[in-house]
Amino acid sequence: GTGGTPAVDPAKAARCETQCGRLADCATAADPDLCPCYDPAERDALYQGCYNTCLGPVGDTVLAIAEGPTAAACDGLVRIISGVNPDFKVGCVGSPPM
Repeated sequence: GTGGTPAVDPAKAARCETQCGRLADCATAADPDLCPCYDPAERDALYQGCYNTCLGPVGDTVLAIAEGPTAAACDGLVRIISGVNPDFKVGCVGSPPM
């Protein structure tokens, strides 16, 4: 390589696509009560942000969590990602009252 971004492992990229697609669908479409503050129009941006994060250094951890049994359903997945990503949590449920 000539510097720049490291090559992406195609298997990891495919896993990221699957799990980030799930997360984006869960947060914007599956159950309005899960993430009342995410609008369906935000799905693509949410997916892209997740995908970029997933391909980065924390991606393996995120994938291990997302593919685990506790995240098999939307509520578990959203709860876990909210716990590890404050920005996602704020987008999902809004800012905590001051």
